Amino acid sequence: MSKVNVDEKMVAETVADLRARDQEIEMRRARLSEEEVALLQKFPITGPVVELNVGGKHFSTRLATLRQVPGSMLDAMFSGRHDLARDAKGRVFIDRPSAPFRWILSVL
Repeated sequence: MSKVNVDEKMVAETVADLRARDQEIEMRRARLSEEEVALLQKFPITGPVVELNVGGKHFSTRLATLRQVPGSMLDAMFSGRHDLARDAKGRVFIDRPSAPFRWILSVL
C-alpha cells in the first residue's frame, strides 16, 4: 500500500471518528436541554429561589446553590430527574434533621 493510500485511510478514519463524536455531543446536548426543561417544569419558580422544608425548618436558597457541587446528592436531587416530596405549602420536603442541613447550606 502506498503512503498516499495510507494517509487517505487515516484521514477517512479520523473524519469518521470526528463525525461519531459530533453525534455524541449533539445527543448529549439534546439530553441536557430535556433535563433543563424538566427542571423548569418541576421547579416552577418566578426567581431562582427554592423553598425547602428540612426537618420541619424552612429554608430558602438558590437552585444554583443546591446544585453547586457536581455529583453531590443535592445536585442529583435538584437535577430535574427525580420527583421530590413536597409539603402542604409546596416546599421541597427533605426528611432529615435541619441542624446539619443548615451547616451544609452555609458551606455551599
